[in-house]
Amino acid sequence: MRLNSIESLAGFPVLKVRDALRRMPFFNEGDIVKALNTSSERAAVLIAELGRRGWCRHTGHSDTWEICDEGMQFLAASAARPISRRRANELLAAVIERADAFEHSFPDWPIRLTRLGVFGSFLTEAPSLGDLDVAVDVKKMLGDDFESALHDARGRAEADGFRAHSKFERLLLPELFVYHKLKARNRSISLHSWSDLVSLGCPYKTIWGDRPSDSA
Repeated sequence: MRLNSIESLAGFPVLKVRDALRRMPFFNEGDIVKALNTSSERAAVLIAELGRRGWCRHTGHSDTWEICDEGMQFLAASAARPISRRRANELLAAVIERADAFEHSFPDWPIRLTRLGVFGSFLTEAPSLGDLDVAVDVKKMLGDDFESALHDARGRAEADGFRAHSKFERLLLPELFVYHKLKARNRSISLHSWSDLVSLGCPYKTIWGDRPSDSA
């Protein structure tokens, strides 16, 4: 899925909606009001439109909604210009280099980067790609001092210039920081969780990590 940066969704800039929902896998009308600085009426219209498109569904609890698998594709969509095959290879090499650098620079990080996989149009023969799709697998390093490590990680991330903008982002800060370091603010790189890759059931190739493999 590709997005047009000037497109709107239920009257809101589509990229603003995408970015807000990326921070809210579960949400209610009030969350939308706050995230988009809008009215309850407009928030309800947006939620209805998301539901109509099959991008979210009601959880069955109070007024809470959750993002569906189809909605995950919207959250992962980019508005960046298409890139050449050569450029995609350069970007992939840079992601692998940054993974090596992260492992070296943050050996005691409470979230361990375990593997990276490439999928989507990169595995086709297409001469140009919408973006580079990379799946990221991480593992929480459990232990008695995990909470202490989490606290230290927040301080190190902030010292590195990374800020969490919501309670949800603060909770996931160690993982989000890994994504931040891998992506390096490049709009042509689209990062996905490994669970998203599994749920999509699409072919992939592991290009970094513990278990190099292909999946058809």
